[in-house]
Amino acid sequence: MALADQALIIRRASRMAQDLLGISDLPPTGLHLSQCNLPRGFPALAPIANAVLRLQQTRRIPVLSGGRYYTLVMSPVLDVHHKQIGISITVTRFDIEPFYNVLRLVSKVARVGFWTHNLDSGETYLSPEAREIFGVGHSSSARSFEDILARAHPEDQPLLRSSLAKLQKDGGSFEFEARFFNDSGDASWLKGSMTVFQDSHGEIVQFIGVCWDKDEVDDRDLLIDCGTAIQDRLSIGVFSIDAVNNVPSWNPAMFYLLGYDPETTRPSAELLLEQIHPDDRDAARDGLRDVQVEGRPLHHSLRLRALDGTYLRALLFAQAKREKDGRISQVYGGLQLTVTGTEQAPDA
Repeated sequence: MALADQALIIRRASRMAQDLLGISDLPPTGLHLSQCNLPRGFPALAPIANAVLRLQQTRRIPVLSGGRYYTLVMSPVLDVHHKQIGISITVTRFDIEPFYNVLRLVSKVARVGFWTHNLDSGETYLSPEAREIFGVGHSSSARSFEDILARAHPEDQPLLRSSLAKLQKDGGSFEFEARFFNDSGDASWLKGSMTVFQDSHGEIVQFIGVCWDKDEVDDRDLLIDCGTAIQDRLSIGVFSIDAVNNVPSWNPAMFYLLGYDPETTRPSAELLLEQIHPDDRDAARDGLRDVQVEGRPLHHSLRLRALDGTYLRALLFAQAKREKDGRISQVYGGLQLTVTGTEQAPDA
């Protein structure tokens, strides 16, 4: 932290501020802001200080210098009579490691890789997930950003490189979809997005990107769609219950089988039980409770009320998921029609 008067003469400065500003010893007469020897990446202080004094407004500027992130804050200083007497200069270094730790955790859970490329130093960092997605492992031929770009399919490189050139010139962000060759020479479709980090001068100094395996995501979505189609074809409703918070969820077929509108209905065990024949209801309730409390599998034939008031034969099944400590965390199961025969509703 440093303090300067209205003539932009530094009168007080902490030892850390002197080191950062390149001041060996602060003279008794002070030192003008324009004489400070700031590290590369920092803006000139005098023009900003003049604007702060003129407008009497605080300026906060992000700075990237030497691969480290800083925040430069310049604020007017007032005396007890609220008269402006100078300016305060504060520089704080942002410890980016906790941020990267969170980013690494999200990347690992979501299976999304991320990378950064410093245009000043040329340093490139790829997360373990990004290395796996690009298929480079610890290959010595993928140590730089250019090495990664060189692995893009020749047909996809022109668009990718032109998008990067535009990004470096204009800033902003862009999304890409391209084929990349891994260490084995096999090509995979990858999707991703890239943006930039600008320094206090507005200069683009760093690329930041994320990527994921398009084929893997497409395959997963296809399996989900196929599973949903099969469930609909076989008239299987699927449900799950968060055993800790007792929060159920149903798939669309479950709503259909029970005759409820998914837009207006909140799933619950009671709504399920209401559609079960009165003579089968207690057994179904006890079975669901045993799964959730005891972890005992449920496989129970019952009669399910149809929209016309008749009853259809159905099968209710469920089982529990246990954690490593034996605690039941999830109950999942389904409801399936077994025959098309009907039975009249019982007399009221």
